[in-house]
Amino acid sequence: MDDEFLQFAQKAIIIKNNNLLIIKKSGLDKNQPFKYDLPGGRKKENENLDEHIKREVKEEVDLDIMPKDIFNMWEFKIIQNDKPTTVIAVSRFCDLMNDTISITEKEINSYEWVPINQNLLNYNFIPGIKSVVEKLIKNIKTNWFFYYTNLKLNKISFIIFLHSIFKILLTSKKNCAKFFAYKTIWEFFLWHIFVIKKNSLFLFWGGHMTKYIFVTGGVVSGIGKGIIAASLGRLLKMRGFKIEVEKFDPYLNIDPGTMNPNEHGEVFVTDDGVETDLDLGHYERIIDVNLNKFSNLTNGKILWSVLNKERNGDFLGKTVQIIPHVTNEIKEFIKNNVKNNNPDILITEIGGTIGDIESQPFIEAIRQFSLDVGLENCLFIHVCLVPFISGSNEYKTKPTQHSVKELQGFGIRPDIIIARSDTEIDKELLEKLAMFCNVDSNCVINDITLPELYLCPKYLHEKGFDEVAVKKLGLPKTKIDFSEWDKMLEKMQNRHGEVKIAIVGKYCKLKDSYISIVEALNHAGYENGVFVNISWVESEDIKCDEDAKKYLGNVQGILVPGGFGNRGIEGKIFACKYAREHKIPYFGICLGMQVAVIEFARNVAMLKNANSREFSGDENPLVIDLMPDQVGKKKGGTMRLGAYPCSIVPNTIMADSYKTSLIFERHRHRYEFNNEYKNNLTSHGLIVSGINKDKDIVETIEYNNKNQYFIGVQFHPELKSRPTNPHPLFVSFIKASKAFTNKH
Repeated sequence: MDDEFLQFAQKAIIIKNNNLLIIKKSGLDKNQPFKYDLPGGRKKENENLDEHIKREVKEEVDLDIMPKDIFNMWEFKIIQNDKPTTVIAVSRFCDLMNDTISITEKEINSYEWVPINQNLLNYNFIPGIKSVVEKLIKNIKTNWFFYYTNLKLNKISFIIFLHSIFKILLTSKKNCAKFFAYKTIWEFFLWHIFVIKKNSLFLFWGGHMTKYIFVTGGVVSGIGKGIIAASLGRLLKMRGFKIEVEKFDPYLNIDPGTMNPNEHGEVFVTDDGVETDLDLGHYERIIDVNLNKFSNLTNGKILWSVLNKERNGDFLGKTVQIIPHVTNEIKEFIKNNVKNNNPDILITEIGGTIGDIESQPFIEAIRQFSLDVGLENCLFIHVCLVPFISGSNEYKTKPTQHSVKELQGFGIRPDIIIARSDTEIDKELLEKLAMFCNVDSNCVINDITLPELYLCPKYLHEKGFDEVAVKKLGLPKTKIDFSEWDKMLEKMQNRHGEVKIAIVGKYCKLKDSYISIVEALNHAGYENGVFVNISWVESEDIKCDEDAKKYLGNVQGILVPGGFGNRGIEGKIFACKYAREHKIPYFGICLGMQVAVIEFARNVAMLKNANSREFSGDENPLVIDLMPDQVGKKKGGTMRLGAYPCSIVPNTIMADSYKTSLIFERHRHRYEFNNEYKNNLTSHGLIVSGINKDKDIVETIEYNNKNQYFIGVQFHPELKSRPTNPHPLFVSFIKASKAFTNKH
């Protein structure tokens, strides 16, 4: 028996609550006498805890299939110094074999299983455990599901096998071990195996156990469903659960990739190259997760899939209908997310407003899905505006009541109602809303408009939002860890002074077109201890050098973001020129990098009329050209999308910012730096500071001037910035702008 295990056992207690074992420190003194109650009414007194544990485990069984230091534990009460506590008892592993329950192979095969995570073998288990896991993976015929959560429980982790999974799993010469399990972890616990490891909790289980949260909206759109979903996701993650989020959008586009940003806002790109709704940016930033192709679904994508299946004859001549074919496709998408990402909790936001024709298939699908997986495994949250009537100086709940009634008409009863308002709503009014909407009073939560976006998770926590959600879903009430979030909030609330940054863009009419850039600038402001004051400049308004001075003369940093098409390009080039000539910190992103190359080619390398193939024909020097693999492709999901590697050149702004030599950043573009002009431009002072070596693509450029911060990047760094982990390029840009402010 490991000394480390004995030392821990003397300090640990097990609290048994709804069949879930939670380890906590008890502070027991191993040398003090005690008395205790054992199961079955047996009692013992005046025995040293250390001696008792040693006696219980002195006769270990030598198992070929399990290390010696795995033992069964159960709870019993200790009374020491007249203070009752619950501690652990330890028994030999072989004693468990008498308690196994057998089920038929037919029952086993009726369960739905998902594969074990092979990366499990990368974890550093205590001696002996890794070989056991290897044998499990090698010998198990039925797949296992593996899950990891960061419940910071000092010096303890568990491998928990549940009863009734399959018949004989592993057999040694001396012992025959039978392991079985049901598919729902929270309901059926028969025995447990505990393994010492630091700061982590490992669980094995068979079958499906994900919990589902569905977020819908009512009364009006644009009231913050995405922020609510993201905030709840963050709170649940801080409680130790693994979270995945997905967004269902009711529009008929396959994805938002071809939509005008002035109409729909930013297109957010994931690591795996999917163009998605901007709400996924909120999810990633607030929850701090990297989402993927299973995180966004549109009506267009669903209908495209269903119609392709119909053309292929997959429906065997049946009439294709919204129910069941479209709704089944939606449900299958949810299942695929779970199978591929293995979350504890999947949060699904339904876009639009209850009553919209476009969103009805999604509403019907989640209604059916809740019945498929069990209502006890689902939570429905309805976010509604509670309007304020200035004439009568009061909030009105009737619109919310009608919205809930309409949702109930679709067969869904909300478990939690989020009442959105600009200011606090009286408790009496919230209780009235609870009564008329048939929910518990603590399940109506008022969410007000806050001065800072990132105050929302803690505000909702103080309202009991996550506690209610955990209780409704029957999840263990784990302790929440705000330490990382609080550090960020402290930085946010201790800013002094400001830097004024001009965003010279083509879609400034709708600020959401650049929402990730705005948030990344704010994150960098927190890190640098300054407020970032954004000056929005329409690139079409800059038609000459004088216009550039007019709009940019009083800023401390100039950022030129991405975009498509010829409109406003010359204005961006003038902005870039003004920044270079006046040594104002410049940050070009995607198209902003390309116009920096064009401006440099025209005004420094003196390549007259230098341009991009996107805006010009072959008669001009095309320093930016169409990527070879983009020739002849249609629009829509065909650009260079997703995360690609970039090797960083030493002694550059890139190297100083990232502090590493290799990075992976997300891309969304068709055009690239034309290598035919590389020698010419670099000979005039342009620095190529980042390269994709696989395809010899220039990823980043800088200007050879030690007295100026000037950088252009082909990728979109804003997509990976987090409030708790600001992007290094934005941090260095705001730092340079802050220094420029102090000089001027």
